[in-house]
Amino acid sequence: MKNRKGWAGGVLLALLVAVGLALAATAPDTVPLDKVKDKMAPVVFPHQKHAVDQKIECKTCHHKDAEPAKAVVSCYNCHKAAAEGKTPDAKTAFHTRCQGCHKEKQAANPKAPIKCMDCHRKS
Repeated sequence: MKNRKGWAGGVLLALLVAVGLALAATAPDTVPLDKVKDKMAPVVFPHQKHAVDQKIECKTCHHKDAEPAKAVVSCYNCHKAAAEGKTPDAKTAFHTRCQGCHKEKQAANPKAPIKCMDCHRKS
């Protein structure tokens, strides 16, 4: 009986890893964060660099759509240009999540951008 549980758990784990890798492989190379009209230039988010190269789990950013069976939708579906109820606006959500993570990683990776112009590059 113990062998069956271990075997079934292994198969389930392999399936989840395979689904995760398939999703990462189909993920876009970059994602434009351009729906917030502000004084700053839009950000071109290097998705593959974060998801594949740095192996950051999907749920880190896609906290509502992190399950492999769910389709990932745009951040802007929940995080609008203006805050709605308890959901922060897109600008606040991106700055909190992105800058917060980069500041945490700064000691290990001094190249992690934290200054405005590091991400908001004029084309």
